[in-house]
Order: sequence, then structure tokens, then C-alpha cells
Amino acid sequence: KYRPTMSAIPRLSSSPHAGAVITPPAGKAHKGYVLWVPGVGINDTGVAFRGYAEALAQCGYTSVGLRVRKGPCTSPSVLLAQIESVALSLPEPPILIGHSFGGALVQLMLCRRPAASSAKLEHWPTRGILLASAPVASPGVYVLYLLRLLCVAPLGLIMTVLFFNPAFLVGGGWFCRSESRLRSLGFVTAQDVVTVRGRAEPFGAYHAGFVRGDSMLMVVIFLFHTCVFKAARGAEVRVIGTMEDKIAPPFTQRAIGRAWGVEPQLVRGVGHFLADEGWETSVVPEIERALDELVAAPAAMS
Repeated sequence: KYRPTMSAIPRLSSSPHAGAVITPPAGKAHKGYVLWVPGVGINDTGVAFRGYAEALAQCGYTSVGLRVRKGPCTSPSVLLAQIESVALSLPEPPILIGHSFGGALVQLMLCRRPAASSAKLEHWPTRGILLASAPVASPGVYVLYLLRLLCVAPLGLIMTVLFFNPAFLVGGGWFCRSESRLRSLGFVTAQDVVTVRGRAEPFGAYHAGFVRGDSMLMVVIFLFHTCVFKAARGAEVRVIGTMEDKIAPPFTQRAIGRAWGVEPQLVRGVGHFLADEGWETSVVPEIERALDELVAAPAAMS
């Protein structure tokens, strides 16, 4: 049975934005490619979501990490170009999985369309899973989303605005980095060990992986995108959130679901970063179910 390897994806190895590739074990049928898109605080999904990638490999999915290059003034169009460079290097259109603001980028990516005569058309992604995504389908919901952040994380949001760097919101940033801010916003349980990166590590080591600089321009421009957003015909989306998410609470996930015409799946027991103990039994099965549905009913370009 076909088992993809880096040598079988020659164009991927030449992309500066391609991260780790996690393939199914020998003898496991290959179901499809998954390209992970990071949100605020994360630059390399091949590292940040390695535990998820390894779990999905057991289900037959090949996960490809994305290494994004971003700073305070990086625009969404630049980030979309980085996603495109990796997606188009794969042998078949990947299913995009976007977390947090990465989910917002996935929505914009699915709304883009190459020209019918373009060579890109054959490999263009038309399917996505939005994990605890930022809401970019409605300006009203997006404003409420930001106002709620001001209520639950006033210090982080103020530092974000003052220093034009949203990494401060989740405990990252150039200075005054805060494990407690990451815990309070991104986790439900007060755990000392995190396993979501594919190994057991102290919470402090997990926090150290959060970036120093992130794109504030992206956060601002998304507000304008909400005014013109229209879900793309021919794209297939699944929405997964958590009941306890303080950053992207259930009302935002329901709004995203309405925009795409799907019912969001809301899991319990995990926070925004989907890294609380038990993620393997709460979130992974929902992602696998969503992937299987998207593979069984691939979207058609229109």
C-alpha cells in the first residue's frame, strides 16, 4: 500500500515553509494529506501539533507541518502565500486544519480560487477543518470576539495593542512572558506536564515554544475581511471548538458554523490550545471523524 515519504514529495523538501511530515505506519492505507496552519503564538505546527499528527497517522493521514515566517506587520496575504507554497507542493490537495487565527486563514484560503486555466487548480485545497477558529465571517461577531478578549485577558490585550504584537495575549512576546497568562487563557486544567507536542514535557518548556513576535496587522486586517466575507461555493468545512474556550468561545464557533452551513462540534475538557490532558480521547476522534467525512465527500471546484 502507498506510504508517502519525503523522497516521494520532492517539491515539498524545497519549500522553506514545509515542516515535519508524519506518515502512517507501514501497512496502513494512506487516506490523504493534512496541512496544519498555526494561529497566534505558534510558528511551526510540525512541532506544536506533533502529538495530533502522530495520532492521525495511526488513522491513515499524512500530516505536514507549516513553518510560517511572521512579524508584527506580516499581512494575511503573505501568510496565505506561505500556505499556498506548501499546499501546492503536495501530490494531491491537502485538507487544511487551522487553529485559532490559523482557522481564519484557512477560511480565507478556501475562498480564494485560481483561474480555471491555472496549473494550480488541480492541487488547490477546497476542504478544511477549523479548530477553535477566530470568526471572520461576520464583523459583529468579530468585534464581540475582541471585546470578550478584553474582558477575560485585559492585560494581555492591552500589551498586544501597545506593542503591536498579539503574542503577548497568550503569554509570549519579547518581554514579560507569562506562563500564567497562557494557562489561564489556553487551558482548563492546572497541569504541570503537556504531551501535545509528541512527548511529555514540563509546562514551562511548552510555554517557551511560544513566539516572541506575531502579526498584529493580520488581526487588524481580518476586521475588514469580515465585511466582505462570503463562504465559497464548492468548499467543504468542518468546525470543532470547545465548551470551555476563553479565546474562541462557543458563540463564535456557532457563528462560523452558520456561515459555512455546518453544525459545530463542541468538545469538553480542553481549552483553546487543545493541549489539556485527555486531548487524545476528546479532540482526536472528532478530527478523525471530520477528516473521514471530508475524504468521503470531497469538495468540487466551482
